[in-house]
Amino acid sequence: MSRRGSIHSDGEVFLPDGGERMANLFDSIAGSSTGNRTGDETIRPPASGTRQQTGPAATGSGSHHSSGPAPHQTQPPTGPIPPANDLTRAQQDFLAAKLQLEQAKLVSQTAKLINDRWNDEKRLAANGSNLARWLNELSEIGTAHMSNGNFFFKPIDNMTFEKIARIVVLEGVHSSLVPDLQRVNSALEMLSLLKKQFSVVSCAAQMNVFNRFLNFSVDDCESTGLTSSMRNLYTEWNNLNVRIHSDAFFGFVFQRAVL
Repeated sequence: MSRRGSIHSDGEVFLPDGGERMANLFDSIAGSSTGNRTGDETIRPPASGTRQQTGPAATGSGSHHSSGPAPHQTQPPTGPIPPANDLTRAQQDFLAAKLQLEQAKLVSQTAKLINDRWNDEKRLAANGSNLARWLNELSEIGTAHMSNGNFFFKPIDNMTFEKIARIVVLEGVHSSLVPDLQRVNSALEMLSLLKKQFSVVSCAAQMNVFNRFLNFSVDDCESTGLTSSMRNLYTEWNNLNVRIHSDAFFGFVFQRAVL
């Protein structure tokens, strides 16, 4: 093993290269000292060139991978509402207004047609003296203009019909009764309030209507007014809590007529 001299000619101490020493040791063990020394190839790093980068390659301008968020993570726009949404809102408002105006027109026209029937004689008096005839008139209105004769005497589920019923009832009573009736919520409650106010049941009133029933004669009425007179009498019976089925009531009247 050659040390190539331990001291230079200028007298300085020579320190052998550590890599060279390791190469010599490797060659002596491998049994070769000529040619390319395996120790140089094994131990020594490349003499030239830059060290290869071990980290991940930087993404250049030619990379096809986007650095932004994934498509499913894209945030929705936070800007103003598109004009299409404003147009939809305007259309909805228009349709709602159109429906309300059509409903108001229908209610007004129907109520006006019905209220033409009312006059001072048919309207409910301030003291309620003609309550029975007034209730019978409501029954006639229900038969002629609405679903049936019991239209005003049962709960009304349809809001349009309820508005019509309220207008008709308020128009068909004396003006002094209107403020109290306006406080209730439905036409049926209006009738209930009027009945409680004016229907004072007494034995004398019951006997009076019973005697009128006994004295009722078909000869005293014209054929056109016979049905109305019979219904008025039957309504008075109900208002005085004299309960009898309409078939039985009218049956007694017809039996008396043929006797």
